Amino acid sequence: MTGPIDSARKQWLLAHPFLAPVARFDEAVSCALAAVAPIPAAPVLAQPDWEAYLTDFQSGVPLLRSEAAGLDAAPAVAAQLESLVSQLAALEHLPEKIRLCCRALN
Repeated sequence: MTGPIDSARKQWLLAHPFLAPVARFDEAVSCALAAVAPIPAAPVLAQPDWEAYLTDFQSGVPLLRSEAAGLDAAPAVAAQLESLVSQLAALEHLPEKIRLCCRALN
């Protein structure tokens, strides 16, 4: 049984068949992400330093781009991203150009 999102997506793709390759890539990424270990709940989810971030906030700097806020997601997501790219590089049904780019990223 498919859910309402799956059904709506199928209907949308029927109306926009030229986007089928993008939909297949999106599905491949979703499946690969499901196989990747979740991001550990570590310092990434720590409370930002709101006082230090205030100046950046007033200047329009997004929270995740502010060095002053004290959030560094890179260590927590690096292993997950590496695993995802590695899995995508191995998927034979993806276009060769995408797999080559994934190998280059690794």
